[in-house]
Amino acid sequence: PDLAEPKSVRPTEAEAPARKPPTGEIAFVSERDGNTEIYLMRADGSNARNITRHPSADYAPAWSPDGGRLAFISDRSGKPEIYAMDADGSHLVQLTDDLEGAWWSDGLAWSPDGSRLVAERGYTFNDFWTRGELQIVPSDGSDFWPLYSDQRMAHNDFDPEWLPNGDRVDFLGFRYTTSALYSVLSDGGVPQGVFVRGAEQVLGYASGGPEGEIVLVSWWLDHFGPDFTYRLRIAILQRETGDMQSVPG
Repeated sequence: PDLAEPKSVRPTEAEAPARKPPTGEIAFVSERDGNTEIYLMRADGSNARNITRHPSADYAPAWSPDGGRLAFISDRSGKPEIYAMDADGSHLVQLTDDLEGAWWSDGLAWSPDGSRLVAERGYTFNDFWTRGELQIVPSDGSDFWPLYSDQRMAHNDFDPEWLPNGDRVDFLGFRYTTSALYSVLSDGGVPQGVFVRGAEQVLGYASGGPEGEIVLVSWWLDHFGPDFTYRLRIAILQRETGDMQSVPG
C-alpha cells in the first residue's frame, strides 16, 4: 500500500523551525543546496550550516530538551523513518525500522526527560484507508508502541505535545468530525477532550502555560454572517475549568 503522507512531505525553506531551540541556535529545513536538508543557524541568521549532508530528504527536526540532540525524519533507508543525532550532526542513530507504516512530519516531540519521543505514524488498512496514529518511540532505538491502545480506524491524530511534567500528551485529532484538542496520559489510557466543538475546528495550539493555560487557534463557519464567512479566533483556554478568553485583534 501507498503510505505517502497526505500532506507536504518535502518541506521547503518556509517550513517553521524546530520548536524551542534550547541551544540558542535554530534548526530549520532548506533546499538551498538542491536537496532537503537540516541546517543550524544563530538567532540572528548567521553561521547557517548543513548538518545532515545526505542525498536523501531530511526534515522535521525536533530538539531534545537539553539541546544536545536532534530527532528528525529521513527517507535515506528507502522510506520515512525517525533518526536522532548530536546537534553537530555526529553520532547518527536510526530509531525506527517500520515494516508496515511510515512516519509523517506533522508531529515529532521529545518527552521532557529526553527518554522518549511521540511521533505520528501513517498506517494503511483495508488496502485503501490511510490514517495517522501516535506512537511512543524510545530515544535509545528500542521498539515503539502506541500512545494509547484504542486508536480506532476512523481516527486521525497529529501534532502531539508533551506537557512540561511529562505526565500527559496533548494532540489534535479527528473523531468523525472536525479537528479538536485531546489529552491522554503518557503511559496510556483513554484520551479526554480538552476542546471539542463540532463546528469549530482547532488549527493549532500551544500547551504548557504556568497555570495550565493553552493558547488555541480555531475557526468556524459563521452561518449568520455575510456570505457564510469563516471566523478565526485566538484564545487562552484554561485546562481545568474550560474557561476561554479570546485575544483581541
